[in-house]
Amino acid sequence: MTQDSIIVAREALDLAKDVERRVESHEDICAIRYASLEASIQAVEKKLDSSVGDIKTVLGWVGGTGFLVLVAALGFFLKAQFESNRILEEQMKALQQQQSAYEQPK
Repeated sequence: MTQDSIIVAREALDLAKDVERRVESHEDICAIRYASLEASIQAVEKKLDSSVGDIKTVLGWVGGTGFLVLVAALGFFLKAQFESNRILEEQMKALQQQQSAYEQPK
């Protein structure tokens, strides 16, 4: 080997070692970043799961309350209808009795 080829080989080896050191440094930085991103994503997932649970609870209460209000309104209107029917029947009976009082015996 000549002196020039030894110098070139040494420079190539130094360059390869420098590149390897830079790649390893980059991998370490990426690993730290990835761990940080993973922790952030898990925190967001926990908050989202909690929020979804809260929303489901609220919707359950709203749905249950809405159903009870609907049943109560239906009961109220049915009671009013039955009361109205009862009053109309009493008025019809009273009218029938008045009409029979006006009829002349035969």
